[in-house]
Amino acid sequence: MREGLNKRLRGRMAALRGARFLAYPIDMSRLLRSVRLAPQPLAALLQTFLRALLLLAVPALAHEVNIEQRADTAVVLCLSYADGQPFAFEAYELYAPGQNTPLQVGRTNAAGQIVFLAGAQRQWRLKAFSADGHGLDRTLETRVATASTPMAAASAEPPPRWSLWLAGLGVIFGLFGLFQLTIRRKS
Repeated sequence: MREGLNKRLRGRMAALRGARFLAYPIDMSRLLRSVRLAPQPLAALLQTFLRALLLLAVPALAHEVNIEQRADTAVVLCLSYADGQPFAFEAYELYAPGQNTPLQVGRTNAAGQIVFLAGAQRQWRLKAFSADGHGLDRTLETRVATASTPMAAASAEPPPRWSLWLAGLGVIFGLFGLFQLTIRRKS
């Protein structure tokens, strides 16, 4: 039985070899070499491929970022701590009046400055804050620049530091004086 199976398999393999020879009567290696040596069809195919790649690259222009430079007048706000150190690299939000969404968000630069274009808007609300809790929430009014005066932000300047100390001492002495008065009246 085993010999009969082997004979059948050998017969089928020979038939397959014959069928392969009938399917490829031409020497394929010579044919493939001739295609590789002919530059015209390959060059045309390469050009078509490159044109297709160019057409596919057109949507990539949507990822392009353009830059335009122009001269404009900006408002520069300088923030500093009470000791004179710049309020450097701290977060801020700039709001137009009556809006809950900030028009500009960012960080101050190394000198504690915020630079923005005010345009026609004159009133602004500035919120600046640091991680340790320092900060401010103030309404500003910008002035329009003229040829002789540079543009600056006009705001209610905080009082000088010495006057704050003096006011604090006055409150403490005043509370102490009221306390002493109430104790003396009771006794």
